[in-house]
Amino acid sequence: MSVPRIPLSLRTDSDSALACSLYGFVPPEGGGKSITELEFEPAQGNNVASFVFVKDADADYRLKNVDANHEDVTTGVGAFRARLGSGSEVRPEIFRTLGELTLAVAMRISDFKRHIDGGMPMLASVRRNAAELTHDVALVMVPGTDEPAYQRYGPLCTDNRFKIVLVPPDESSYLRVVDRETRLCRCVCWVLSPQSISRFSRQLLSRIAEVARFRHGAAFVMLIEGAKAAQLDPACFDTVAEVPIGSGSQALDTAYTAIRAKARQIYPDRRIGIPTMVLALTQSEARELVECPEQVMSHFSDRDQYRMRHQQFERLLTAVQARHPGWPEGFYGAARETWQPFGPSSPTAVALLTRAIERLNDASRRSGRDRLFLAGEDVKLHMRPYSFDEYVADSYGTRDNLDGVRDQGCLLLVDEMALLQPILRRSAHDFLSGQRVAVVSANPFDPAFAPTSELLQDSSILRVGTMRERFRVAHDPRCELAVNCVERLERWLRLVLPEFVPTLGQMEPHLVGRSDELFIRAGS
Repeated sequence: MSVPRIPLSLRTDSDSALACSLYGFVPPEGGGKSITELEFEPAQGNNVASFVFVKDADADYRLKNVDANHEDVTTGVGAFRARLGSGSEVRPEIFRTLGELTLAVAMRISDFKRHIDGGMPMLASVRRNAAELTHDVALVMVPGTDEPAYQRYGPLCTDNRFKIVLVPPDESSYLRVVDRETRLCRCVCWVLSPQSISRFSRQLLSRIAEVARFRHGAAFVMLIEGAKAAQLDPACFDTVAEVPIGSGSQALDTAYTAIRAKARQIYPDRRIGIPTMVLALTQSEARELVECPEQVMSHFSDRDQYRMRHQQFERLLTAVQARHPGWPEGFYGAARETWQPFGPSSPTAVALLTRAIERLNDASRRSGRDRLFLAGEDVKLHMRPYSFDEYVADSYGTRDNLDGVRDQGCLLLVDEMALLQPILRRSAHDFLSGQRVAVVSANPFDPAFAPTSELLQDSSILRVGTMRERFRVAHDPRCELAVNCVERLERWLRLVLPEFVPTLGQMEPHLVGRSDELFIRAGS
């Protein structure tokens, strides 16, 4: 007898499991697992939405409805209940009575249907956050060239699975337009025909794949009208479907199933996208700063600036190497996001951000304050990473795009040593010109090395953009400076993230530096 699988569920959108006290049939070739658990595993492996309902251990049981071995917590129903109840794979709904189960099932199925069809969940009483994700997959198509395909697929994209975005490849700000139009989607897939592929330059295709992989973890492509994967670099793109000419809804279903199996961010829950960035040195930049400081500092055009920053670097280098003799080794990697702020044994910057968001997404650990800011327990955060290199080196509108992202709110972690790198410092000064960035700077120094009064001086390396004014004058809690340990950084993230989320996606005026104007308006 073959092990049962769930091919039907893999072609649909959801699966469910009910864990009470009966384990179910265990097939001879099932490895000791019941058919229910054997169906649950491929559903998880293919990212099929799974709704789990677990009967409370304290609820009343009738002996005739209980397996004789239900007390064994290592095998059978005991182990399966423990697996589902842990919440490590799927957050379960715990019920004690038939009425609670009925309500839980009704709400989860209703919320799932609303997720697909659009609209707010059942019993929702709050308005949608401006940064809340609205669609699972954005399908980016080429207007004109692929007009027949657009006319064919457009009427089929009526639910929350797909949003069609039309952007011509000759648009000079192509990546800015794509990001702006897909910002509320969980991932992006390019729909390409042989004719539309020919309209893209090799350079643009390479940048599309690079940005998509950084932002979404993959560069998905759906090939239509006879296009083949061989026409694209397989190392850059993830082909999810080669669609026969004239295919319609079945092609979309095939592509959606393939994308969902690879993109773990597609799940039937409410998510608010939170843009994140890391401004830090790379390993090569840090080594160059240590080995050739005069050459690096020469990019400061002003001679006095060059002399002051060079002296500051020498002083900071002595201080950091007194505490970490091997610096910068073990602190940096090939990417800015792999920066380990407090040494080789500390988490990377992206790991700290991920951990902070995962903690807030755990409903069981949310405080009343968290629920107030996040509008209940069912809304989760979705990290949307941007590379600071997109700002440093503009490519197809990436710099303008990040200006827009900044003005609608984003979260930035800053390596204070990176502010001594002239090119990064200039970019940081421009990017941090407003108030909409929740920013924290970190360093590996001994806390006694740099007192706060020194950090706030006119010559401070932290005098970048409005950071110093926000910290010293406005006392803005979203701007924290000179954090020098993991605990303080995690505490700041825990404090700021919940209250920052409701403001995402909303434009705010630049207040710092405009006090005179504000007072004049108030008195007029």
